[in-house]
Amino acid sequence: YKMKTLKQRLDENQEPQKAIINTIKSHEKFYTRIRRRVKRIIQQEHSYFMTFTLKDEALNLHQRTHVKKITETLASLSVIDYVLNNDYGDKYNRLHYHCVACFDFQLDYTTFYEVYKYGAVNCRAIIKKDLKSITEYLLKLTNHALKKTSAKIWRKRMPKYPKIEGLKELLYDDTSRD
Repeated sequence: YKMKTLKQRLDENQEPQKAIINTIKSHEKFYTRIRRRVKRIIQQEHSYFMTFTLKDEALNLHQRTHVKKITETLASLSVIDYVLNNDYGDKYNRLHYHCVACFDFQLDYTTFYEVYKYGAVNCRAIIKKDLKSITEYLLKLTNHALKKTSAKIWRKRMPKYPKIEGLKELLYDDTSRD
């Protein structure tokens, strides 16, 4: 998803004040959608926070290749939904990816190592589902996805819905508000 920049809006001859307001509103709507989506994901029974690191030889590959391999890994594990972002480490400024995802079933972590050949995967189940814990996870994950060193966010376009009745509506019903 690409939001128009302030410069693009001004180039379209929007009045400066209107361009500023539209840019701010666009960012706010985007952040709200990401927060809502992360919240829905972590409320599922089998939700996980993952970090995908890259081997030295994979660092030179194009970012599209990284994302493709990560999303192929998630798809091979029958992911329902995910939000993925790139990030650079504080200490070594090394590229890696963070993901929050939900699945139909409890994951077998060894499967990651069989499928993802471009580095390591650190996967942690999101266990606490009470309101306080979900709020803390939500803040942590959303802030991680939206922080300044994160340049891009990807999310699943068409979810593979599980056979659980009502999960589709829970995950994607835009009438539910935070």
